[in-house]
Amino acid sequence: MVESHNPRDRGRPDSGSDEFAIPEGLRLRLVPWIDIDEVGAAGFWRWLETVLPLLPAPGPKKDSASRRGAQEIERMQELARDLVDCAGDRARLTIACERYFSDNRALSIRVKALEAAVRSFQRSGMGHGIDGDAETGAIAERYLPHR
Repeated sequence: MVESHNPRDRGRPDSGSDEFAIPEGLRLRLVPWIDIDEVGAAGFWRWLETVLPLLPAPGPKKDSASRRGAQEIERMQELARDLVDCAGDRARLTIACERYFSDNRALSIRVKALEAAVRSFQRSGMGHGIDGDAETGAIAERYLPHR
């Protein structure tokens, strides 16, 4: 039992016995859950017996060195997870860059082939009937290299 050293607790109803001497500070901190002055000693003990099973049981006590070791292990595991995530992101980016490079290479080959086909078509003399549109000619001048 907690014994009160506060003289004001001795004059309270239900707290006059040595069995239920609770310090004023503790009484005030318990008010959001239970008003000891209102329920009395019997009500407080019933409330405490009801609440205690709901509280988590304390784990085995560890010394500070083992606690620090556990924290270090937890920190290292977190760093390892972060490194794995980073490596996965890097692998995905590398694959995306390789795809982008190969797609650009394929597109540049296709554009060069189209340029060659258009030049061949113009040189053959068959392009005179098609090239009659001024807008098409301007587009060809803009995009085809002058060689």
